[in-house]
Amino acid sequence: MFAFLQVPKTRIYAPLRTLGDLSYSTYLMHPFAWLIVSKSVPAALGGPLRMSCALLLTLLVAMLTYALVEKPANRLGQRWARSTLERHRQAGGDHAHVVADA
Repeated sequence: MFAFLQVPKTRIYAPLRTLGDLSYSTYLMHPFAWLIVSKSVPAALGGPLRMSCALLLTLLVAMLTYALVEKPANRLGQRWARSTLERHRQAGGDHAHVVADA
């Protein structure tokens, strides 16, 4: 439901927009970050410190994953979709089923 809301592009909302951009990579990377932290940070240091380390590592890895994998893959997918649609238009085909099939 909230996916259709437009967030103003002001500096106040920039961190929230960044977290939104990183959300999928964060979701994918958090188990690996926790595994690394649980194996390398001693439990004796306490839960809050371990959780902070896991959060920091998750966000760092998510930023890398977003920049090096997710954004390039999205651009590649958009280029592929545009070229497919353009080829279809040049062939004189109907656009509706191309978009539905993508």
